[in-house]
Amino acid sequence: RYTLSEDNKQIFAAEYKLNARVVRLSAVFGPRMTFEYTDPVTHLIRACLLGDLQKESVTLEFSSRALFVEDAVSLIVKSVLSGSTALKIFDGSLLSPVKAVEIKQILLDPIWYENKGFAPSELPPWPTPNLEKTIKELAWSAKADLVKSLKKTINYFKT
Repeated sequence: RYTLSEDNKQIFAAEYKLNARVVRLSAVFGPRMTFEYTDPVTHLIRACLLGDLQKESVTLEFSSRALFVEDAVSLIVKSVLSGSTALKIFDGSLLSPVKAVEIKQILLDPIWYENKGFAPSELPPWPTPNLEKTIKELAWSAKADLVKSLKKTINYFKT
């Protein structure tokens, strides 16, 4: 088993003539997710499922760029099926972070937020040149609605 840096992965793939690409994802949430990430979204979803969401204190400074699983899959598929992607590195996350406190409020009452047409507060995007390159090169962006994505995730685990 090899442990290689991103650049070494490209060299390894080129040397062995592999049709490979690297897709680096932020935390991913959705049905069948694991709770191993330390991302605020994962933490809040877990607290919601355990009935401890009211007790969770969320600092206003916390934010997340976690992707819904459907957006992550879309990026992976595009990276494989788009032309001229071999031996390249692609990043997948939200361009702009979402406040953890807003995620908590949605989880407390998703139906109300869905009916009101909730849109997250606009936070400045984090500088991520490779993500911007990914968005341009693959014509990809995260499209999942936050409220519906959180609702689908909670409903999956409750059933």
